[in-house]
Amino acid sequence: MMPESPRVIPPEIDVIIVTYNAARYIEACLESLLARNRRYSYRITVVDNASTDGTPDLITTKFPSVKLRRSVENLGFACANNLAAADSQGEYVVFLNPDTEVKEGALDRLIDFLEAHPDAGAVGPKLLNGDGSPQLTGNTFPSLRNLFFETLFLDRLFPRSRIFGDHKLSWWNRQEASPVDWVMGACLAVRREVGVKLGWFDTRFYMYFEETDLYRRIWDAGYKVYYVPQAEVIHFGGIGPKAYSGQKVLWWHQSLFYYFRKHHPGKLILLRPLIFFRSLLRSGLWLLLTVRYGGFAWEKARGYLKTFPLVWSKGWCSG
Repeated sequence: MMPESPRVIPPEIDVIIVTYNAARYIEACLESLLARNRRYSYRITVVDNASTDGTPDLITTKFPSVKLRRSVENLGFACANNLAAADSQGEYVVFLNPDTEVKEGALDRLIDFLEAHPDAGAVGPKLLNGDGSPQLTGNTFPSLRNLFFETLFLDRLFPRSRIFGDHKLSWWNRQEASPVDWVMGACLAVRREVGVKLGWFDTRFYMYFEETDLYRRIWDAGYKVYYVPQAEVIHFGGIGPKAYSGQKVLWWHQSLFYYFRKHHPGKLILLRPLIFFRSLLRSGLWLLLTVRYGGFAWEKARGYLKTFPLVWSKGWCSG
């Protein structure tokens, strides 16, 4: 059999960014994207979820080559990404958060990896905080065991343990490219034919777990998900307790219940008491912390208190 000839025409790539009041981030994000990835042809689409801080006007004025789609309402992460993905034409689609900066050649390296590994359905880069420290991307799928360990803060007390640190793989050095269950959705590149086959994101996830669900379906379809540390992206948002408001706490739990209902329906009977205990513990802790943190801690406590009805309700879908 003759060996396959090298590709003559390089693939085209669609980059999709969903914004909501992201004016303080989007300029640096787009500048890094346009200046630091030159080996492939990137077609950039921004879907704005009804921002009120001038994000769409900033993009139109400073980045005329970027395609902007304005929504009159906040569609959520999954729906907005699907809207742009439906119009994608490239061989690969990159989903990128607006609160990121792409380091030199990062997206090029992700595409290189996909080109060299036909078994890869999706890949994600090494994510860094603004100070250069690594974020724990490249994790295992949610499970009752991991939720129990996190509820008792055992993953934080024993981060080097392969048992207690299993969910976020906090013991792993993350120096080599490797298959993982899932990577954080701040930056991910997906083989377009795979995304089309799977219908992209499940829009019943309004926020959180939509990418985890997609990765689960990618694995089920016979493809792999890879963590590729040779590509580096700075991710400024979404880290630390103040990144999650009370409303986001509620969305996280709504999506968690829907994820389990979709992939592990037989385990919902055990998930209910676990989340009840988790919310009871965390709401109590945040109430105690109102003495130090004031309104922020009270907002977090309210978020956990609002999750109690989810434990007994059948309305586990967040969409």
